[in-house]
Amino acid sequence: MFWLPVAAVAAPADDSAEVARLGHEMERLAARGAWDGVDRAYRAIEALRLRGAAVPASLHLLGAHASQARGQMSDTWKRLMEARKLEPVLATLEWLSRIEVAYGPVDLVARKGWEGFAVLEALDPGMAPDERSTIQAAKDALRDERRYNGLLPLGRYRVGDQTFEVIGGPLVLVELVRGTGPATFPEEPVVDVVAPPPPAEPIGPPTHYTLVPLQPASLSAHRDWVTAARAALLGITNIQSVTAAEADETLRATLTRPGLGRLGRPAAAMGPILAEALSAELVAVDGPTIILRGTFGADEPLRQWPLTSASGSVVPLAEAALLERSGIRAAVDVTTAPGADPTAVEAEIRELLSELPMRYDCVRRPQVEETPWGGAVPWGPLP
Repeated sequence: MFWLPVAAVAAPADDSAEVARLGHEMERLAARGAWDGVDRAYRAIEALRLRGAAVPASLHLLGAHASQARGQMSDTWKRLMEARKLEPVLATLEWLSRIEVAYGPVDLVARKGWEGFAVLEALDPGMAPDERSTIQAAKDALRDERRYNGLLPLGRYRVGDQTFEVIGGPLVLVELVRGTGPATFPEEPVVDVVAPPPPAEPIGPPTHYTLVPLQPASLSAHRDWVTAARAALLGITNIQSVTAAEADETLRATLTRPGLGRLGRPAAAMGPILAEALSAELVAVDGPTIILRGTFGADEPLRQWPLTSASGSVVPLAEAALLERSGIRAAVDVTTAPGADPTAVEAEIRELLSELPMRYDCVRRPQVEETPWGGAVPWGPLP
């Protein structure tokens, strides 16, 4: 089985490219604390997802941070559920649990017989900032749409002439059928039980790491790396602040100049041929060296591939004396939640890596797209 991007088969290329562009925009805006912009970008991504585009769990999580900052806890819960479907990691499950134990579902409706505004009041003091933001979002929905269907923090409330209590379930339905509310919506809450929350400090963007074997994995040791990588992925996804982790295998093959001369093709022409033969992605050609990215299932994926020379004869790669050296650099790409302490996360990752049979280095990088092959560090000498 060879690696293919999910979006390449799930949606048109234009939609997949737009998801990637909007995802980078979300990270840029999140770094500035511009959560309204992050939310707008996520809603555009959500429209593409409904058309079939693949959306990674990390963007659902970033959308959840945006909706929570805007007091839209119902949207936060929905976005976390989408992230859980793709990657049910511990951090996401714990976030969902915190919401489910602190909030309950409500449906508040002002019918045609209710004149004026339906004003929601929180009767219990001591709400946390994100809870107050959620209550304000519910007030705004009642003002603008005369209905709020979503979550409210556990506690006692009054809307119009009715009081109710949110206890976490089942759904609380409150209908204002007849009566009269204020003719103008109050600028301040009718019951001011708490002071306005201080401005929230923007949280930082996600942190990206690449875990690279300290010794380049030779083709003969590739199966050993696969075993170690599975252990690394399993352990790293259980770190609370990690939102995504995936393997990234890069094959680097240096071809001999005499062999290229006998074939009558330069390395630049051989790159696409090898990429197609291995169902891999051509990353770069650097002189006689070809760099491919994919999933390489065999120990010696290059030696026996038949190549056609310029004269038309078929020559196995090994017999053509074309391959000088080759090796697989198999790294693990890791992404953390926005605002996670990079030093603490890195310490947890290094502690986990110390228990694995293959030695890794943990390299922090500022952007996923920092280099053509996904942010991997420069290659060292190959065996």
